Amino acid sequence: MPMAELAYDGRSLSIRLMQADEIPALYLPLRYDILYRELGWVAGDIQGPAGLVDNYDPVSKSFGIFTAQGGLMAAGRLIEADRETRLPSARLLAQQGRDCRFEPPVAELSRILVARPYRAIGLFPVLLFSGVLLACREGVRSLIITEKDDERYAGFMARHGFRRQADGFSFSDGQLNPREPAATYLLHMPDECREAIATATAAKRAALLLKFADGAWQSARPAGSREADGHTLAETSTDWPP
Repeated sequence: MPMAELAYDGRSLSIRLMQADEIPALYLPLRYDILYRELGWVAGDIQGPAGLVDNYDPVSKSFGIFTAQGGLMAAGRLIEADRETRLPSARLLAQQGRDCRFEPPVAELSRILVARPYRAIGLFPVLLFSGVLLACREGVRSLIITEKDDERYAGFMARHGFRRQADGFSFSDGQLNPREPAATYLLHMPDECREAIATATAAKRAALLLKFADGAWQSARPAGSREADGHTLAETSTDWPP
């Protein structure tokens, strides 16, 4: 069942959880194209997309934005855990002596990636809000995400309820080494507020999808375009938030 659908002017897209076979077929190649080929963030050499599987993939809920033909436009994953030190960013923060205490159940949005032809059309916030809604559905109280340590990005996250929990640290997890300062953001979702957060987030995502329908079909660049790539963030590569 899709998390959201959009049909407009004879075209459509869907936001949904990935099936198990779509992770090696679609999501890992997207990681490989961006994290290894484009950014050079992978620590060491790997043998193709399969080399970017990690220990969190089997316990994650991966989701994506798909074209009507099944092409993957953008993707992310939600890693859930019963305590914070089982999340990748929190584990790194603990190793560096940073505060990583979060109210359980906890989850992390990770490996949020937007394919090159679909950047700068607003898909990052659509993925972000979809991840928040998925976390709400799962009963998560503390949701974190690690991105580039940047004031403009921090402002975007703050407008949507995320607090900067830690900044100025290196996100190097043994597989990725971005070589730029990172910041971790926290969205606290206590039980009594989760329904209101979900309602507000769904409304924001719906508004973005309508905006997307108005102009994004014409804005998406063709595959292989050499135009400016947009910004890249600490453990992700996405279109820059508005």
